Amino acid sequence: MRPDPQSAARQAIVDEFGEVDRKVKLWTPSVNPYLQRRAELQAVIESWYTDYAAGLGDVQQGKLYQLEVSPKQWQQTITAATQAKAFQLIKRAKLIDPFSIFTTTLAAIKTQLGQPFLDRNVPKDRTGRRTITVVAKAEPVLTKVA
Repeated sequence: MRPDPQSAARQAIVDEFGEVDRKVKLWTPSVNPYLQRRAELQAVIESWYTDYAAGLGDVQQGKLYQLEVSPKQWQQTITAATQAKAFQLIKRAKLIDPFSIFTTTLAAIKTQLGQPFLDRNVPKDRTGRRTITVVAKAEPVLTKVA
């Protein structure tokens, strides 16, 4: 279900997020006072998409900013059972010293056992985070950042 794009409260959050994001990018000192508020607003925006289809993106409109919300990113997670299986196959094949890739990363498994092994044993799902891209609809009024 798509979040309600017409809500005035949501438009205000979209615009505030866009403005705070712009200020974060302009800030040069090592301590940025806008980072915390941007993280809070991003959490609110991400909460709008908890029940939204993982493969779909969205666009939210404010008066000053437009947010482009991506589909969830692809993510692969290796289970302990898959790691053990990969370790045993590498050990049995004597391709390399199995202890040299003791952590059995995705890259090491792909190099030694190939993509087909990963496709069969490590599911790839859209369980990653969504990214939010801010697009200014108009030139923002430049104010001096304190």
